[in-house]
Order: sequence, then structure tokens, then C-alpha cells
Amino acid sequence: MKSLISILLIGALLGACGSSKKYLQRGNYDAAIRMAVKKLRKKPTKEKEILVLETAYTKANNRNNERLNFIKLEGSPNMWDEVYRIYNTMKTRQSLVNEVLPLELLSTGRMVQFSSVNYDEEIINSKKKAAEYFYAHANQLLAKGDRENAKRAYLEFKKVKAFYSDYKDIDEKLKESKYLATLKVIAEPDRKSVV
Repeated sequence: MKSLISILLIGALLGACGSSKKYLQRGNYDAAIRMAVKKLRKKPTKEKEILVLETAYTKANNRNNERLNFIKLEGSPNMWDEVYRIYNTMKTRQSLVNEVLPLELLSTGRMVQFSSVNYDEEIINSKKKAAEYFYAHANQLLAKGDRENAKRAYLEFKKVKAFYSDYKDIDEKLKESKYLATLKVIAEPDRKSVV
């Protein structure tokens, strides 16, 4: 029985170790990028990893750009948090890939190119709009005056605080919403037992 458990444990550990190509085939492009970059740091001429990196990077950015186009077209007022996260992901991905540039496929002499995009303006803009949305929406929830909406408002004010620690009167709003969300119990002595 112990040997069976050992074999299963070893199999699980080996299965957890994936190759960049397998991540790419599964559509887990960011994991493929991380794995390829890790291997390219050790050996920058490894063509298989360069090709995986090139493909995964393009597919990951295409997927993110398609999602951005869709949610911007949809125009929902609560989209800015997701827009912010996507742009941050794309910036992080680009920074990771930049660590191993320049890359050349030695078999063909082709230099692998990655376009560089400045995401800072989009990140700042979406961060501001997300904070504005959460602040306004939390105030609407708070105005309803019930405990459940106060709890939801508190969570949204916390999101604002995560974006900007000094946003408007955020500390007061957090205290107010927390107070209104807290269940208050009044304990009275049992009158029968008091003699």
C-alpha cells in the first residue's frame, strides 16, 4: 500500500511539472511564457523555447485585446476594474519577455521581435475610473440604509482604498459602512431571574 501511495505521489509531482509547450497547447499562455522565459534565462539560444514564447506571447495579447475590445464595446459602468487588471497583466507580461531580449533563431538567423507598448496611460485611466465607479456605487448602496447593502458598500470602499489609499473621504466611508454593516445585539438581563 505504501509503495502505491509513493508511486501516485511521484506521478502527481511529475505531472505538476509541465513544459512550456504543454502549457501553450492547453491555452495557458502566461504559464507557457513564464516557463519559456525561465528556460531562456539559462540558455538564450534554445529555439524551441523561443518559438513557444513568440507564439504564447502573441496569443495571450490577442486574447487580452479581444476581451478589452468586447468589454469596452459593452460599456458596462463596472468594467474598469477588469480593464485595469488586463492592462496590468499585459504590462507585466511585456516586462517579463523584455528580460530575455534580444532573441535570435540560430537556425534561420531571424531575430524574434516583440512589439513594445506603453500601457501606463491606460492603467492610470482605468484605475481612476474603477475607483470612481466603486466609490459612487458604494455610496448608492450605503444610501439604501440596510445592513446587507452596507456590507456590500464596505467591500466596494475597500476596493477604492486598494486603488488609492487617500481617495476623498475613504477612511470615513469605510468606518461608516462597517458600523452600519455590523450586527448589533442588545443583551438584557432576564427579568424573571432577577429578584
